[in-house]
Amino acid sequence: MTIHGGNAETERVIRTIKEELLWLNEFGSFEEAEARISAWIEEDYNRLYVHSALGYLSPEEFAQQWAQTQEATSQGAKYEPG
Repeated sequence: MTIHGGNAETERVIRTIKEELLWLNEFGSFEEAEARISAWIEEDYNRLYVHSALGYLSPEEFAQQWAQTQEATSQGAKYEPG
């Protein structure tokens, strides 16, 4: 599990982990907590949460918009995001 970014970004991610995962669950061991946190970051945070670097889109939304842009420009049209 790797969190990239500056100190403020890292602190925000850690706060979100505490609010949405740690405070709402009980874990039987450190290993269970580590596995659940890693899975949450990979499956939820990295895919679904909006990111300022992506124009406040989730990575999935950004990827969909990018794919639409690529498809439209390959067909010679100017893409206008909706």
